[in-house]
Amino acid sequence: MTIDMTKDAIDEPSLVKIGAGGFATVYVVRGGPIAYKQVAHVSDAQAQTLRHEYDILQEIYLKCNTDSFFATPRAFAYNDPDQNSGGFVSSLPSLSSSARRHLAHPIVTPNIMAPFTRATYAMDRVHALPYDAGMIISKKYLPESLRRNTVSLCRLYFGKNYTNAPPPKFFNTSNFPLDEQRYFNLFESFPELLDPVNVMANGMGEMLSRLHFKACVDARDVEFVLGGDGGGGFTYFVIDYNQVCSYSLYFIILINAGSSLAQGARCLHTGQGLL
Repeated sequence: MTIDMTKDAIDEPSLVKIGAGGFATVYVVRGGPIAYKQVAHVSDAQAQTLRHEYDILQEIYLKCNTDSFFATPRAFAYNDPDQNSGGFVSSLPSLSSSARRHLAHPIVTPNIMAPFTRATYAMDRVHALPYDAGMIISKKYLPESLRRNTVSLCRLYFGKNYTNAPPPKFFNTSNFPLDEQRYFNLFESFPELLDPVNVMANGMGEMLSRLHFKACVDARDVEFVLGGDGGGGFTYFVIDYNQVCSYSLYFIILINAGSSLAQGARCLHTGQGLL
């Protein structure tokens, strides 16, 4: 067999965007099991916020991810090409080559993060929903012009009720909301693969209690999501930790705000008045 080694045949690393927000964009490289979260702008403030998220996610994973219903991603490495927040930092221990072969998680090196030109950290990827499940959601809830697009990730908003809500002007197939009824409808299509609503609600409460009392963080703005396992199964994750604060920061804020809870909350929201 002849292998074509011309330039066009070389498998170059390709970045694929799987999620985006105002603060950061999430990519995968060659469809691998690692997600790379890169800040939206070159900014010391954004780099520091991302580094804070990386550090706090390490602590949360160690303290909250033992046998919980909802999983938390593992933080593997952080890199800031501008060296403003410590350059490359890895949470993985230094191991021999034989020990690395038996690791249950991928290895992240500085070279694998080279395509990212702004502050970025690597973590477990939440895979897209199984294709058939994504298509069921698309056909049931998306406008006809978008029904060929499969929904890849769902946010679980059980406190919402979209039954009589007007159709939204914008749809995001990588961030589609499921209220209790929408989830129940999906559960009826996959009763052997999905957990019932009451089990999910218990799992949410369990994870919030772990975040509050084991990791000692406020869980501010975290998202409970439904994704896939890379095949035909489903996974339940908690993601988006960039606004999460430890309780120790609250005490600092309250002291700096003159012990006023309302003032402290405003400081936390705006970032102003911190020590």
